[in-house]
Amino acid sequence: MLIVTTGAEAADSFLDKYILNRMDMRTGMPSNAVTDIFADSNGFVWVSTFGGGIARYDGYTFFSPMIYNMGFAPKSNSCLNITEDHFKRLWISYEEGTDVVSLNTMQKVTPQGDERLDSVLSLPSVRVLADSKGAMWLVARTYIYYIEFDDEGNIERMLDMPYRSNTPSIMLRDVDASGKVWAAIDGGLYELSAENGRLVKREVDKMLQPLYGHYITDFLRRGNSTWVSTDHGLYRLNNQTREMTHYSHAADAASLTHDYVTCLALSDDGTLMAGTLGGMSLFREAENVFERWTASTPGFSLGSDFVSNIMVANGQIWVGTETGGISKLMPRELLTRNYSNNEEEGSLSANAVNAIYAEKNGTLWVGTVEGGLNRRAPGERQFRHYTKANSALTHNSVSMLEADKYGSLWIGTWGGGLCSISMGNPQAVTPLTLDSAYTRLTQHVGVLKYDAVNDALWIGSNDGVFLYNMKTQQMEEPFDGNRYVRGCIGAVIDREGYLWIGCITGVRKIFLKSRDSKTGKFVCEQYFYRLDDPSSQMLEKISSFCETKNGTLWIGSNEYGLYKRERDNDGKDVFRRYTVQQGLANNSVKGIAEDKDGMLWITTNNGLSKLNPKTEVITSYGDNDGLMCQQFYWNSAVSSDDGEVVYLGSTRGLTELLGLNEDKVKRNHLSFTRVTIDNQDVVADGRNLDEDITVAKRLHLRAGDKTLNVEFSALNYGNERTGTYKCRLTGFETEWTQLQRGEHSVRYTNLPSGDYRLEVAYLSDTGVTEDAQIGLDISVSTYFWRTPWFWSAMILLLAVAGAYLYKRRIALLKKREERRLMEPIEKVFRESENPEELQTRIQDMLHIQRKLKESSTKTAAVDEQRTIANTRPFMEQVMEAMEANYNNSEFGVTELCDALGMSRTLVSRKLNAEVGVPTSQFIRDYRLDIAKRLLQSKGSQRNIAEIAFGVGFNDPKYFTRCFTKKFGVSPSGIDVPDDSSAEAGDGD
Repeated sequence: MLIVTTGAEAADSFLDKYILNRMDMRTGMPSNAVTDIFADSNGFVWVSTFGGGIARYDGYTFFSPMIYNMGFAPKSNSCLNITEDHFKRLWISYEEGTDVVSLNTMQKVTPQGDERLDSVLSLPSVRVLADSKGAMWLVARTYIYYIEFDDEGNIERMLDMPYRSNTPSIMLRDVDASGKVWAAIDGGLYELSAENGRLVKREVDKMLQPLYGHYITDFLRRGNSTWVSTDHGLYRLNNQTREMTHYSHAADAASLTHDYVTCLALSDDGTLMAGTLGGMSLFREAENVFERWTASTPGFSLGSDFVSNIMVANGQIWVGTETGGISKLMPRELLTRNYSNNEEEGSLSANAVNAIYAEKNGTLWVGTVEGGLNRRAPGERQFRHYTKANSALTHNSVSMLEADKYGSLWIGTWGGGLCSISMGNPQAVTPLTLDSAYTRLTQHVGVLKYDAVNDALWIGSNDGVFLYNMKTQQMEEPFDGNRYVRGCIGAVIDREGYLWIGCITGVRKIFLKSRDSKTGKFVCEQYFYRLDDPSSQMLEKISSFCETKNGTLWIGSNEYGLYKRERDNDGKDVFRRYTVQQGLANNSVKGIAEDKDGMLWITTNNGLSKLNPKTEVITSYGDNDGLMCQQFYWNSAVSSDDGEVVYLGSTRGLTELLGLNEDKVKRNHLSFTRVTIDNQDVVADGRNLDEDITVAKRLHLRAGDKTLNVEFSALNYGNERTGTYKCRLTGFETEWTQLQRGEHSVRYTNLPSGDYRLEVAYLSDTGVTEDAQIGLDISVSTYFWRTPWFWSAMILLLAVAGAYLYKRRIALLKKREERRLMEPIEKVFRESENPEELQTRIQDMLHIQRKLKESSTKTAAVDEQRTIANTRPFMEQVMEAMEANYNNSEFGVTELCDALGMSRTLVSRKLNAEVGVPTSQFIRDYRLDIAKRLLQSKGSQRNIAEIAFGVGFNDPKYFTRCFTKKFGVSPSGIDVPDDSSAEAGDGD
């Protein structure tokens, strides 16, 4: 981090390199009493506390097993510290004992290989440590245990040794990364190692014996020195000179903040940091003094002066306190050099910077409000001043600077017209002499732009747009209505030869090659209203322009954000708008500049924004990121010729933006962090997940699971604002959904049975990287009685049963019919004495039988026609069911099939035949159509969330995605029909 204030001593405070983020119970921590902070190998941060147990932090939420179902129950709310072995197992020390938890499942485990481990884990614990060689050290109240593992993570050997201590805690540290740990035990400081099947204790250094009467709290090596913290101050042993130095608290602000030093750590740049009961002491080697950081540090207050522990990870410094939670230092994002007026000769003139011009040779010209003109030669830090008092400058408010091809720098002022100065020989300022009429019209200059095509200088003022002809040295009226263009500010000439001029009534676009040879007039287009929506009739106020190296034109509005000029199919200009909703710092844009990497830097009325044109990710910055001031002024962004430096003008001075801070590490370790089904946390118990969601590859939803919510994080811990997420559920949707800045979860409701894949990508300000894309396979099962195999079996069973019953009934009927037919025949034969009469009677009986059969056939045909006439159409039944139940969020495919009394397969086949869409899509489309009619009918009274719930969606964000996908416009963008037009039409 480089911050320089010209004219004064360079700021050298350690804290100047960082921004501060405070976390405590108000931000979700389970307790403010922090005992330890630990980063695991999956990228998560674990916080140990007194009173709140442990919590896993993902940059957004503190997940505590006491509140969330994480898969395991901690031993107590008093957690001492956490470490991780080489087999992805957390070892968690409590006063009541030690837990071992698998990071893969979040279930408690016990390493196998030594049956004594169970009893050791149940002993009251003091501290756990994993050394650099993979062994685990566990400190109980009276014994220290050493545990080695084989390649499978099973215990290979376990050693122990007794110790004594009268201190509340024991510090262990693998100081030399050798597997030999230092321990403050037995009244001294010793090195412990496993040798020949036992633990061996050796004194670290006899020179440290004077400390043995103190409570030794921590120790480390830094360079050639050994540092030891105690309850009586801090000691430094020079291992070369063998000299011992004692640092203690005193009234001097350069001394320790307190004599009771609790912990030590080294920052990434090697700065020694000591936590005490009076705050943080930051050692400054060159001066051999300490810089203090306490709860009373102005603008940078520590959460509490009772510091308990320090963790340094990925360029960030985490400070845990006993009563104030965590104070986290993050490297500032920007490399800047600031210039302001400090009343010394050579400093930048006072007040707001209003104009900047950078020559190719590195010379910088800066105009300020009521401060005159400043010139800084290449390689220098001092400015030369031009004012009304020491030059012919006509006014001290310099509002515009522009160079021509003759080597002159033109100076526009706010109240004094125009001047010029030779850039090659910058000795004298020359006022521009005009006749009285044009002198009056060009007093307040907001635009100067040299036109090489016509060898002329375009001048925009508060009273119009004019053209100064370099050859004739005369003013001209360049187009009809030029004097009605008021409040000109900002201009650019694009590569197609168009001059764009901003003003308080939009923008004017002038074709520089269209000059009429007779009248001298140019063709001028006018854009009065909001560029992306002219029909809104909202007057536009354009203030800045930038054409990038690839020819893209960017336009800044003083009220409506940033525009990107694009072309439609007919080649006409159309504009895409970016606002605070996309991450812009403020909608009042003051300047735009492109750096060497193609990034756009946008100054606004309340902060600086960087836009990556490739990913369209916008990141915003403020005072905490190295800016002298986040309120920028007009014409406040200019790039050097090579794009290495971007000059920014604010109300307090000038900032040179030299790029991004390379020390600021962005991990982009994207991970799923939580999943809930029907608002219940899902753990790795085999029902839905086999592994914890942080490492899981597959999630299973059972039939009847209604809602699925998945959370994720890039694990940046403070850098979340530099990017956004996008996601899609393949198998359900094809397009990516871009989430709003700050959103880090996605929700789905009533997913049909099938296989899906949830894909999530993190878009940082530099784009999507390989480790910033993750996926989760999701399978949704169906009820067993709705599966194809079940229905196939049922159909087969019914067919067999039907065939059997049919055959049995036919046989029975046949027997009955035969018996019925034979009885009268037999009777006739018995009673009749005439054979001819018998034959006649038999023929009559057969005729009657044939008539009965014909009658039965006709009756069946009539019954079939009546049945068809009385059957209601299928779609009429469907629409009736939807009309009665569309507002019920629980009414889905299953419920529709039940209402129709049909199987899922039959309903799907019929709907596909009738309307050509699956059942779930038909239900969703029906609800969306009703929502659209409600939105159009409610007008200004419409409430999108209320309408979403009213048509059966229980998630407004999911409703908005579905609505936008179907109709191509968001719910808030639905047009309301004009009532007057409708009434007029009815009258006709």
